[in-house]
Amino acid sequence: MIDKRRRLPHLAFDRDGYFRESFERDKLTFGRITFSGSLKNKSLESNTLEKVFLVVWRTKRKKGAHRYGYGGVQIVDADDQQIGPQLTLAAHSSRTVKIICEFPLTGTSDTKLFNRYEYDLALEDIEGNLFDIHGLLLSRKSTDLRWTLDNAWEQFKDGKRLPLVRHSLQIGWEEVRFLWKKLVRLLGL
Repeated sequence: MIDKRRRLPHLAFDRDGYFRESFERDKLTFGRITFSGSLKNKSLESNTLEKVFLVVWRTKRKKGAHRYGYGGVQIVDADDQQIGPQLTLAAHSSRTVKIICEFPLTGTSDTKLFNRYEYDLALEDIEGNLFDIHGLLLSRKSTDLRWTLDNAWEQFKDGKRLPLVRHSLQIGWEEVRFLWKKLVRLLGL
C-alpha cells in the first residue's frame, strides 16, 4: 500500500528566489516575476510537467484565487537555456530551474494585485493533477468553479438567486468528490 502511494504523481517546487519587476513595452506596462528553485518529482514514476499557472490565492487554504492564469511562462535551466513549459522529470528527481512569468498589467486586474499580493505557482502534470508549490494536491475543478463564482454573485445582485445556489452546490459537490479522491489516494488505491 505504501509503495502504491509513493508511485502516485507528486510534483513540488522548492523556491529559493523570487524577483518581481514591472517594465514598459509598446507603451504598455508589463510585470515579470521570476521564481528560482528546484522542481521536484517526488513520485517513484516519471512524470511530465504540463502547465505552470501563476496564481494569487484568496486564502491560505488555497480554495479560491484572485488570479489564476496560464501563459507567458518560460522555464529555463541553470544555463538560461529554455527547457519548458513542458518538462519531463525522471522518477524521484529534481531539476534546478527558473520559472519566468511575463504578463500585461495595463488594463488588467493584475494592476491592483501586482504590488499588494504575493504571487504563487500551481503545477499541472500530464494527467491533469494540480499541485501547489509544496506538492499539495489541489482540485482544478473546484478552483475553476470558485474562479467563476463572482459571475453568479453578480447575477444574485441583479435579483437572480438560482445561479448562485446552483454554483454553490456545484462547489460543494466538487469538494466532497475531491475529499473522496484524496482519501482513496491516501490509502494508495
